[in-house]
Amino acid sequence: RSLGWMRSEYNIDGFLMWACNQYNSGLANGSQDLIPVNPYIEPIRFRQDAIGFANGDGYVFYPMAKYNAEEPIPSLRLLVARDGQEDYDMLCKIKSQYQYLSEEYGITGAKDNLEKTLTTYYEQLYAGVMPYNNSKVFNEVRLAIGGLTDAATSQSKTIILQDQINNGQATSLKIYSKADQVFVNGKELNKQNGYYNYVDNLVDGKNYVTITYVDGDVSKTFKYFLIGKQHDIDLSTTNVIVSDLSSFSVEKDVLVLTAISKFDGSMASKAHTIDFALEMDLDFSKIHELSFNITSKSSIDATAEIGFYYKNSRGKLETKFFDEIFVYAYEQYNYSYDDISRRLSKIPNDDKFDVDKIEGIVLRFWNLDWDGNPLEDRVWKIYEMTYTENA
Repeated sequence: RSLGWMRSEYNIDGFLMWACNQYNSGLANGSQDLIPVNPYIEPIRFRQDAIGFANGDGYVFYPMAKYNAEEPIPSLRLLVARDGQEDYDMLCKIKSQYQYLSEEYGITGAKDNLEKTLTTYYEQLYAGVMPYNNSKVFNEVRLAIGGLTDAATSQSKTIILQDQINNGQATSLKIYSKADQVFVNGKELNKQNGYYNYVDNLVDGKNYVTITYVDGDVSKTFKYFLIGKQHDIDLSTTNVIVSDLSSFSVEKDVLVLTAISKFDGSMASKAHTIDFALEMDLDFSKIHELSFNITSKSSIDATAEIGFYYKNSRGKLETKFFDEIFVYAYEQYNYSYDDISRRLSKIPNDDKFDVDKIEGIVLRFWNLDWDGNPLEDRVWKIYEMTYTENA
């Protein structure tokens, strides 16, 4: 079901299901021949030593003959996929409605503002492409989106713009609505300059407010999720631990990271990767998002893994990577590493990486090309690094 939400966030038009009634399995002896299976009694279709399929792959219907049905019998997976498609349709509907109402109210940026706000909904359901599988949270988020959609498509034509103010220490809500009354957390608001305004100082530990709009005898209430406090990171005082064949410097609050591909200008390095570990005195269990700009000052595209690190008892770096950054030659890239606290909470207890010891983030760049040849010297600049607390 999360696929519908991911499609909305990542602007994916659709997804391909390669087959829906492939009732075959690979042979256990490794042959590439296929043998028919009864999907009603053999759900496990993957054989370790066979060229087969993953469990449930290739079919989302069950044959109808067994029950003399007049049409194929849908699987639970297909029903859930249908629900995800309906969620996707709802998200498309609210985006188009915000675009339409922004023109009616004579304001700009409403749809872009909505896209930013929706990330606070998406990130409660999955990280990257990994869902959390918490049905209670899923239903809560869907109800909140449903309330937001109903508000925008009702006669009240209610849309909400969320912005951070006071250097990211508070959130301002501008509520454009034709409703008779609007309440936030039970407090009635007064309309001024064509909209209702509400400021939340983000001090009570909640990541949402309740919004109520009243239109005649009709009153509706829904949750609206907030973006947390934002803080700047002083890069001029940030220490960087570098591996061999790399260095760093600071230029007016800008970190300059340099990767060197050769020893003494002639002997090629055989180091496949190089690390830049940025020390940060932060409690990452309370951080929602980390953002920064990175610019390539070199003529070669670069790929980097990003994650967390700490030094073990021997002074060596213990690392845990979660994501990748692609930085093209001479281009700037704005990177956001979101839902950090939830990602960390999902690391199994038996994992060797101790999240309580995290000292900062680490960037790991490849130092050899696909053919094993050393890349040329490269330089990247990192600046405007911020982090957002959990609301």
